[in-house]
Amino acid sequence: MADPYSVPGGTALRNKLGITDPATLKKAEYRLTVERMMEAGKLQLPASAEGYRQLHRHIFQDVYVWAGENRTVDMSKPGAFFARASFIERELARRFDDLAVKGPLKGQSAPVFADRVGEHLVELNAIHPFREGNGRTMRAHLHHLARDAGHDLSIARIDPGKWIAASITGMQTTDHRPMRDVILGAIKEADREREIAGAPRTIAAHRQLMAAVVQGALGSDPAAAARVLAAGTAVLKAHVERGKSLRPAEVRAAPKPPERSSPPYDRER
Repeated sequence: MADPYSVPGGTALRNKLGITDPATLKKAEYRLTVERMMEAGKLQLPASAEGYRQLHRHIFQDVYVWAGENRTVDMSKPGAFFARASFIERELARRFDDLAVKGPLKGQSAPVFADRVGEHLVELNAIHPFREGNGRTMRAHLHHLARDAGHDLSIARIDPGKWIAASITGMQTTDHRPMRDVILGAIKEADREREIAGAPRTIAAHRQLMAAVVQGALGSDPAAAARVLAAGTAVLKAHVERGKSLRPAEVRAAPKPPERSSPPYDRER
């Protein structure tokens, strides 16, 4: 049976651009949806079936006349059979009702958020409501859920291979844990990027404090003070740039100032 979404006699999807070559359409679609994806990140849409369709409509509005509409044909991929077209309306509504009935995502810890949303996305993927663009709509939806829940999540840092593998595992086994791990990893990566962005200020503040301590201990030996301060700063910088904080054991392992023959407050006043 011919796919009503495809151009007559071809495999490219019918589109607003009049393109009939699949490879050319893929490039054009990517170019036109990249900016729409960025805009979509700022949209305020309800976490509902209709909000999800609006999100798809915004992303693909320049390419497909059916953007934002449930598909009307059954779809499958090797090892995966998506929801029948006649069930999409009902199942999509149930999916978002289930998300809501379990309580708000805002205020949940990152692991709890990742677990709940991981399950949600695996089920959305199984429904596969659109003829094309389900994955991109899912990622944009994930961004909205994380933003509204107060989690800084880096979509750009999600490994496409891990995302696809998690989607396949969830589809074939209903196990949402791989998707949960992908989401949690994206949150942690965003946290790490934020810590690194603030690292110069953190290092500067701690270096000032360290300098005061070192100067107080080795004020009479400027060369030794400079060496100890440089070594301590290097240790601090290495840890902060890795998104870590110094632990007591690591502080103890930092270079110690040389022994003094007399305390600094014995100096003549």
